[in-house]
Amino acid sequence: MHFVQAILAAAWLSAAAAAAATGQQARDACHSDDPMRRVAGCSTIIEDRDAPARQKLTAYLSRGAAHAERGEQALAIADFTAAVELDDPDLGLVAGPADKLKAQAHLNRGVALAGKGDIQGAERDYDAALALNPALVSARRNRAVLWASRGDFDHAFPEFAQAIKADPSDLGTLRDRAEAFLKAGQADRAVADFTTVIERDPGDALAYEGRSRALRSLGQAARAQVDAAEAVRRAPTDGRARATLAGMLRAQGELNAAIAQFDGAVAAGAADPALLLARGEARAAAGDLDQAVVDYTAALALDPGFAPALNNRGAAWLAKGEAALAVADLSAALDRDARFVEALVNRAHAFEAQGRGDLQVADLTAAIALAPSPALVRERGVALRGMGELDRAIADFDRVLADDPADVEALRNRSLAYAAKGDDRRALQDDREAVRLAGRGNE
Repeated sequence: MHFVQAILAAAWLSAAAAAAATGQQARDACHSDDPMRRVAGCSTIIEDRDAPARQKLTAYLSRGAAHAERGEQALAIADFTAAVELDDPDLGLVAGPADKLKAQAHLNRGVALAGKGDIQGAERDYDAALALNPALVSARRNRAVLWASRGDFDHAFPEFAQAIKADPSDLGTLRDRAEAFLKAGQADRAVADFTTVIERDPGDALAYEGRSRALRSLGQAARAQVDAAEAVRRAPTDGRARATLAGMLRAQGELNAAIAQFDGAVAAGAADPALLLARGEARAAAGDLDQAVVDYTAALALDPGFAPALNNRGAAWLAKGEAALAVADLSAALDRDARFVEALVNRAHAFEAQGRGDLQVADLTAAIALAPSPALVRERGVALRGMGELDRAIADFDRVLADDPADVEALRNRSLAYAAKGDDRRALQDDREAVRLAGRGNE
């Protein structure tokens, strides 16, 4: 009997030792740098009924972070929510540390919700995080960024100031405040913050890229381009830095250099609808309409309702002589944004190419109502003249000439309209004035 008991006791001790070893392995895995290993180890702890609540709380946090790293946002949010909602008497024994862990869970969930576009949910979580741990600077910083993103600068800037005061060494907060200054139209203050970051960390490519945008908004193009190039030099795989430099090169007409930088940005994995749109515009400006269409199509594959890409592809189709495809894309753009003036004008041109003057005039009229301009009124006058609507055409040319009596194109077209009406006197009068003004312009 004693022999059997001894065997059982030895077996129990062996099992206990094995369980302890397994528990330690799970804890080690739960804090691994490998997200997959972390998920497995944390899951073991979470599923262990005997694991202390404080260990489970940490495991939910760690597994949620691993899911977030793997792009599994729904699973991450679920784990952070479980951490927030975990209620166990065991936690009362470590209330302070537990509150800090739950504050971190609120912060992490807020970041994940913001990434999904749930700004209100994110704000609630940042509020809750700071209620549990007022010293959690990253929650204060994120809340300031959120407020700035919706233009609430009266709250954002004091919040940034508190975050910076609490942790002056956090250069990320300074960069975020600089971005907020830029968004608020205070580019000079943005330059100051970005410069502070660069002085403290000369290798910070993000600060160079941000300062380049701020300088550009101040009209300091040369300095802006120097900073953009420096950002690319320091972070050659940073797509945003390359895209910023590309935009500056394109604005200066250096299209081949711009396209090369856009290519680098796309290769760096920064491809998004706006970047593909910008490269397509540079390619179109360089005369490569086929590749421009490829870029616009790629942008639309990522965001099928991206109206600027629909508009630009429609314009490219029109330039390639494909008026029907142009009308289809431009109509889709206007379905998304009925006030998109450029799309209205481009579709008017496409209707003109199809010989559909009535629809051309309708689109030009809609564009004029949204953004009145002499050029659009004059263009509508030309369309009306072509349709034989001579009185309406003359009224449009009168309107243009009332604003600018020296508009030669309006004079010439009104002359043609008068001639078509048989009013040779007025036609000759307008024609002579147009010739006189054109000659004066060539002197």
